[in-house]
Amino acid sequence: TINGAATLQSIEVSPGNSSIAESTKLVVTATGVYSDKTTVDLTDDASWTASPGTYITMERSNGSNSIQATATAAAGADRTEVITATYSGVSGSTT
Repeated sequence: TINGAATLQSIEVSPGNSSIAESTKLVVTATGVYSDKTTVDLTDDASWTASPGTYITMERSNGSNSIQATATAAAGADRTEVITATYSGVSGSTT
């Protein structure tokens, strides 16, 4: 654990439920919420995935503490991606 005896309870991925145009980037972050109600920025430490991974790519932003999702196709009802951050066996997602 990062905070002594506190344990990671959940991960909040922001921004939530976003839509991005083709060839644009969206910066996403992960915030860990611990059992003692403290929060910790886990953006750089989390593992990131996009599922199904067909319409966006995930990449680290030049050593900064952020992750970028880049749209590889125009948004549409049939082009939903779930972006997930995982740290210490806990995951949080957004679409």
